[in-house]
Amino acid sequence: MFILAFIFAFSTILFACNAISLSGGPNVTDTVYGNGGSAVVKGDYLYFANAYIDYADLTSVNDNKYDSDSEFTIYGIYRTKLNAEGKVVLNDDGVPQNVEILSYNIGGYSYSGLYICGDYLYYSTPYTGSTSGSSSSTVTGLVRFDRIKLNGTGHQELYKTTSYSSDCGYDVVYVNGTTYIVVRDGDENLIVVNCTNTNVENSTFASSITSFAVFEQNNIKYGESASQVNTYVYYTVKDASENYIMYRKPLAGGIAEQMISSSSEISLVAVKNGKVYYTLAKKLYSTINGGSEVKLYSQTSINSETSDTAGTIVDYLILDDSIGSTNLDRGVLGIYYNGTNYSFMIYNGGTTPTILDVVVSDKTVSPTLVATQDSEFYFQITSSDTESKSLYMVEFELTYVSNNFSLTNLGEPRVIVTSFSGEVNSTTLIDFDFERFFVYESQNSSDISYLKMFMINETSYTDDDENLVGQYIGRLN
Repeated sequence: MFILAFIFAFSTILFACNAISLSGGPNVTDTVYGNGGSAVVKGDYLYFANAYIDYADLTSVNDNKYDSDSEFTIYGIYRTKLNAEGKVVLNDDGVPQNVEILSYNIGGYSYSGLYICGDYLYYSTPYTGSTSGSSSSTVTGLVRFDRIKLNGTGHQELYKTTSYSSDCGYDVVYVNGTTYIVVRDGDENLIVVNCTNTNVENSTFASSITSFAVFEQNNIKYGESASQVNTYVYYTVKDASENYIMYRKPLAGGIAEQMISSSSEISLVAVKNGKVYYTLAKKLYSTINGGSEVKLYSQTSINSETSDTAGTIVDYLILDDSIGSTNLDRGVLGIYYNGTNYSFMIYNGGTTPTILDVVVSDKTVSPTLVATQDSEFYFQITSSDTESKSLYMVEFELTYVSNNFSLTNLGEPRVIVTSFSGEVNSTTLIDFDFERFFVYESQNSSDISYLKMFMINETSYTDDDENLVGQYIGRLN
C-alpha cells in the first residue's frame, strides 16, 4: 500500500502539468541559427514564440505558470519541422501543420529571447511577483529565465529577477560546453548564471554597472571552441570621481581586470569579430588583444539622442569580418545625416568614409538599419503615406587591397517585403536568422499578434499576384 501511495503521489506531481515529451528533433551536430530572438532554428526544426503579449496584462502572481491549463498557452513556445526548402509545412487551406507546443510559458513579449545551447532551449519569460513583508504589493514586468530540453522534457526555472525595466538587459552565450545567462537587473547588478547539464549556479559579478556586453553568438556550430576574447563578460562602472572604467571578467568566474579608464562616458556595444566594441565620448572604438590595440572607426560622432542631429551617425551596424581564415576588420555601416539628407557610409578608421550610392525614393526620410550578415545588409524605409514599412536588402563586396578594404561591388536595393509592421505595442520586434526574418502581426481582425515568417531567398512566400508575403507559422486561435 505504501508503494502504491508513493507511485500515485509521484505520478500526480509528474503529470499534473501535462508534462511534454516530443518525438524526433534535430541532430546533436546540427548548426543553430538565429539565437536571441523570437525564433531559432536547429537543423530542420524551428522553435518559436507563437504570439505576443504585453506583460502588463499579467497582474496576478503565478499567472504565467508551466501548466497546460494556463490561459496563456497561445503565447507559449512551439516547434515545427521545416520542409526541404526551409519553409513551414502548410495544408491546402494554408494552415501550418505539425506544430507542437514545447513550453506552456509565455515566449513572446517585449524582452523575448530564445536560445538553443547544447541539448536545451533557454528562454526568458515574464512573471508577476510580490514584495515581502506585512504590507506586500504586487510587482509586474519581472523577467524569469527557464530552460527545457529540445524534446519538451526537463523543464527548469533557473533565475528570477527581482527588478527589471527597459534600462536592463540580458544575453545568453554557450562557451566551451557551458551556458551563461548574463543579466543587468533593475538595481544595476551584473548577474551571471552558470548552467551545465547537471548544475545551475548564479553569482553577482559587479554592482552599479552602466553597460555590459558578451560574445555576439547568433549561430552555434557543433564542437566549435571559443576564442579567448569570447570567454569574458565586459562591463563598465562609474567610480566616485565620475570616471568611467571598463572591466573584463571570465564568465566562468575569476578576477576582474581593468581595461580602459576615461573621464568621458564609455558604453559597451558588442563583442564580435574577435573584438570588443564600445563608444567613448560618442565615437565608436574597438579593442583587441586584451586592450593593447585600440581602433577608432570615425571622427564622426554617433548621435545617441532620440532626434537626429546634423553631422552625426544616426544609426549603425558592425559588419561581419571577411569570410575565410583571416580576421580582417571591414568596419561599420552607418547612416550619416548632414542636416538635410541621409546617406549610407562605411567607416573603417580612415579619414574619409566610403559612400554607398544606395538609391532610395526619399533621402530626407531616415532609413532604419535592421541587420547585416556576410555581404548583405537590410534596412527599412517608412512610406510617407502609410504606417507600414518596406524591407530592402543590398548586396555588396569589399575587397582587401594594400592593407585596406575597397568597395568593388554594390547591388541595387531589392525589396524583400513591400509592406509590414514590425512594431507591437510601440516595441520594435524583428528577428533574423540566416534565411528568414520574423515579425509579430495580427491575423485578420484578431486582437492577438502572431509570429509571421518571411523568406529572404528566392523561395519567398508569394500571393496570387506574386507579391512577397509572410506566413503565419504556428497555432492560431
